[in-house]
Amino acid sequence: MYWQRLFWILPLLAIALVGCGSGEPDAGKTPEQVEQDAGGMDQGDLQKMVDEYKAKIAEQQSKLEEIQKQIKDLPVTEMMSEKANELKQQVTKISDQIKELEAKLQVYLDQLAGK
Repeated sequence: MYWQRLFWILPLLAIALVGCGSGEPDAGKTPEQVEQDAGGMDQGDLQKMVDEYKAKIAEQQSKLEEIQKQIKDLPVTEMMSEKANELKQQVTKISDQIKELEAKLQVYLDQLAGK
């Protein structure tokens, strides 16, 4: 009986500790929603969000550079392969994520400059 409970509790505990978010600050919010939220923050909170966004952007840029290096290292014969197409799609996706993060970062920077 004890082991059966433990069997169910441990995975739930692991999920609770690790979390299941995307890691992005303000995940799922539009820049307009972020702007509304940022309007009520003090200078310390705004600076914290700016730092979080800068860290996340740096992380994404690192991933992007890694994938671009993989594409560059592909032999010419594989440039039109499924693997190359998949890597190119990842580049596009990460580039879009960086643009979105930068737009939200700019909201916080504008709010911080105004205070």
